[in-house]
Amino acid sequence: MSDNLLDIFTESVRAIFEETGIKIDSIRNIPVPTGGEDQVVTSIGITGEIKGNFILLTNKQHAKNISDTMLSNMSISAPPEEFSSLHEAAIGEIANQISGRAITILSEKKINSDITPPTMLMGDNIKFLSTEFEDFRAREFSGSFGTLYIIVGTKNHKKLKKNS
Repeated sequence: MSDNLLDIFTESVRAIFEETGIKIDSIRNIPVPTGGEDQVVTSIGITGEIKGNFILLTNKQHAKNISDTMLSNMSISAPPEEFSSLHEAAIGEIANQISGRAITILSEKKINSDITPPTMLMGDNIKFLSTEFEDFRAREFSGSFGTLYIIVGTKNHKKLKKNS
């Protein structure tokens, strides 16, 4: 997979987090994470000239920290003691904003793509299995919120390589 697509999603995470008041301290390339307890996974499909999948992965506590920061900057309070439906909606919205920003960048590169609505999964030891996509790449974002992973998988990335 072209690292360019992962770079586009990384830049989108940076921009959306900055706009929502979430500070990132470090970003690094990692192998695709597997397993874990209390995982929160938000998946968004990429359609059009680039076909793939964008995944946000973290645990419930870190997802709560991220969404609490986003919500407090909008003067909205969520239940302090638990990961609530408001937190779920906020994480889904962050994933939507990140993928929407990435699609805008692709459009500026004359690559026609779109996104599907987010799907959220929660549980222990969630594994990513796909025979449809050629390659998955991942990055880890760390900050006072904890750790967040983004995973990007693609099926046909040749168009992006030509236009980058």
